[in-house]
Amino acid sequence: MYRKRVILVFVVLVSILSFSFMVLPSERPFLYFTGTVTQICFPTTMQWNLLPLSECDDAVLAIVWLNWNMPLNSCLIGHENLFGWAELNVHFRPIYQYGGFYTGLLRALEMASLYNTTFVITQWNYDFFIRTAGFNPVFRLGSIEVFKK
Repeated sequence: MYRKRVILVFVVLVSILSFSFMVLPSERPFLYFTGTVTQICFPTTMQWNLLPLSECDDAVLAIVWLNWNMPLNSCLIGHENLFGWAELNVHFRPIYQYGGFYTGLLRALEMASLYNTTFVITQWNYDFFIRTAGFNPVFRLGSIEVFKK
């Protein structure tokens, strides 16, 4: 009898944890998955995305703005959080990815020097290196920013 109770409690606990991991958004994960020890092993939720769901509309509008405002001989440098969005939606322009100053930005800037105009799409918390490289902000919506040089 004791064994059946332990199994029942275990099944209920695992079901609750599994269900919450699968369906709760990244902005409000189940408390168990927010601990630092837990986050080392896996994300806080299956709904975790590089870009929070609340900022997806801003990303779409920024990409639409880029499609309308990028001249022909231009390229785009996209932060890794927005690179997939740009790759799917920016047409007929070369796109380079970066993750940080030493993880792709120097290479992307080198490749971008071949074009007349360079645009960068990033989030406000990743734009320090872009601002110091002489890019000017031309579009901002929420945390999504577009720079031009």
